[in-house]
Formats: sequence, structure tokens, C-alpha cells
Amino acid sequence: MGAYYAYLPAYHVWGDLTLEKTPIEPALFERFYYPRAAENGGWVFKTTMGIAILQTPFFLIAQFLSLNLDYPVDGYSSIYRYMAVFSAIFYSFWGLFFLRRSLSLFFSDFVVSIVLVSLLLGTNLYYYTFYETGMTHVYTFFLVSLFTWLTLSWHWKSKPWKLILLALVLGLVTLIRPVNVCIGLFFLLYRDKNQNGLVAKFNLLLQHKLSVALAAGVFFLPLIPQLLYWHHLTGEWFYYSYKGEYFYWLKPKIWLGLFSYQKGWLVWTPLMWFALLGLVLLRKQLKGFLLPILVLLPVYVYIIFSWWCWWYGGGFGMRPMIDIYPILAFPLAAFMEVAFQSKFARKAVISFSLFFILLNLFHTDLLAKGILHWHGTSKALYWELFPGSIIDADLETLIEEPSVEKAKQGESGLD
Repeated sequence: MGAYYAYLPAYHVWGDLTLEKTPIEPALFERFYYPRAAENGGWVFKTTMGIAILQTPFFLIAQFLSLNLDYPVDGYSSIYRYMAVFSAIFYSFWGLFFLRRSLSLFFSDFVVSIVLVSLLLGTNLYYYTFYETGMTHVYTFFLVSLFTWLTLSWHWKSKPWKLILLALVLGLVTLIRPVNVCIGLFFLLYRDKNQNGLVAKFNLLLQHKLSVALAAGVFFLPLIPQLLYWHHLTGEWFYYSYKGEYFYWLKPKIWLGLFSYQKGWLVWTPLMWFALLGLVLLRKQLKGFLLPILVLLPVYVYIIFSWWCWWYGGGFGMRPMIDIYPILAFPLAAFMEVAFQSKFARKAVISFSLFFILLNLFHTDLLAKGILHWHGTSKALYWELFPGSIIDADLETLIEEPSVEKAKQGESGLD
């Protein structure tokens, strides 16, 4: 259930965000709460509370059921676990729902259906929806889907409440993972068919300057509980809880993050090659999307692969990329829309998409069974996993784990 969830039992069960009185076995303390020692000697959650906020309704339902069905009221019994899984499935569904609404404005129902099925079953979104449900990415997928739909909706009809909700969603996305504040570039750079350039977009914002000013304030609302928490426990309004972990801006590991067998995005999620190919089609099909995606994608890639742990720990594939799948769905749909105009290309794309789905489900199953290594997959190990491979070796000998010590110094860890 993870550290993101731990705010909920600490607050709602034990009433102890300081973690000083939480009755949990010392051996499980680090595993469940993932705390960090502050300079004043107290304990501080390493992660922020955004996921806990989104999970709160499901936690309270589990709390109610536990109290009335005579289950342990500890935040970690089976009822709590089931509700945490249901929470991830719930937000994944609504993420796909809002993404469908956005895509349907530009593409046929057939293309939209293929894109949604491919995203769910052909990418690591599937794994984080049904397996490792305590991570942030399904929740961010939902929020970015909602943010994208609100962006399109506001440009179509500029109601103040839409801009306020946009700011609130962006604030919550930022609270969950601060680097995701760059998602706001999509709104700033997006232009609908009535706007000929960025000057027109700037003038549109000026026409709604009061709403923009109010939205700027609303953006900070989701951040306030976190700031109060940090100040209460450490005396600092902004507290860096990732001590010893840094971004290396001059040493980004972009090539490894995209193409390595350890976690390379385009190796483990080959479906997204279609999305990249679709970028060249946006100028004719969806011109307003071209600039925001061409700016956002490299900025986002640069940021996430400048982090010392470029492989992002355990799990399946390059999980931070899930956060921008709702935006990449548009070039993916553009590629499919053009390909489906040819009978041969249509069959080829559908066949490849089906292959990518089966490959993703195959890899997911291997990881769930503990056969696929969570971050040490080498080229040899990758190909050994397929039926009929000819490599005759103990799988353990093919594992190549990145060195954490070297990575924390800004190196790849694979030397």
C-alpha cells in the first residue's frame, strides 16, 4: 500500500502524524511508513500527501466497514487493502472516461476505442491499475486526463469555474509529484482553431484576467495541508524530505531512460512508438496540439531522467511516463486515424497493437510471478524470458542491477 497511503492510518486510525505513538512493529515501520528523520529529531513522511487525499473516501469506507464488521481497525487489514485496490481501479476508469471525452472531440469512435484499449492493456498503466496500486501514476493519469479535458472545454467555452477547477487539478498534480507542475505547459501553449498564435492565446487570458488571478490562488489550495504538515513537524514551510537524492541537470540519462533494457520506456512500452510517429501528423490534423506537446514532452523527459534514480526503482517499465499518457494519446490517435484510411495499414496497425498488448500482458505476468527482475533486466535476460530462447544460462547470472551508490553520484550505475 506504500508510503503515499501511510498518512491515512497515521491520521485516521492513530491520530499521530508525528509517528511517535503509532503502535507498529519496528521491523515494519520503514516498510509501511517510509519515514525520514528530520533535523529536529522527529519523523517526517518522505512522500507527499496527494495520493492520501484522493484515497480518503475509500479509506473512510474501509474504516466504516471495519468498525461494523468486526475487522481490525488498523488501516492495513484485508478490507483496507481491497479498498485501496478499488481506489486505483476507480481512478483509472475515470481517467479513461475523461480521456475518451477529449479524444471524441477529434477522432472517430472506432479510433478512440482502439486507443483506450491499447493504453490500458498495452502499456504499464495496466500493471499500476491492477497490481502495484499504491503508486502515484494511476492517480496522476486521472488528474492529467481531467486537466486535458478541462483545457479543451475552457477553450471551447471560457467559463470561470473551468479555470478554477483547472488550477485545482494542477495544484493536486503538483502536490503528488512536484515535477508534474510542467503539465501546466499544455494549457498555456494549447490553441484552438480560433486562435492563430500565442498572442491570441495571451489576449484570451487577458480577457479573463480576474478568473486567471483567482485560479492562481486556487492552485495553492491543495498544497496548504502539506505546508502545514511540514511546518508543524520541522518548523520549515518547505521541507526537502529526499535527503541525499538529487537531480543531476547536467547528466540526464535520457538514452537509458528511453532505450535501456533495465527500464527503457520504448523498450518496455513499444506501443508508444506509434504516438511518437503521430507527432508528425499533428500539424495537419490537430495543429493546436503540436506546440504544447513538442515543448512538454522534451521538458518532461529531461526532468524525469535527470533524477539520480533514472530507472525509478522497482515496478514495471518507465512508470513516470504514465503521467503524460493522456496527452500522448492525441498523437497516438492521430497516427491510427491516418493509418486506418488504408486497408493494409489498418490491418498492420491493429496487428501490431494486438501484439504489443499481448507482450505487455506477458511481461506483467512475469513480473507478478517474480520471474522478471524489477530493475536488473539485461539484454540477455530480456530475450531469455521469451519461450524458445536459445540462451542456456541461470537467469540469476543475467541480472544487471544499477549501482545505487554510483547513481547517487550522478552516474548511470551500469558501469
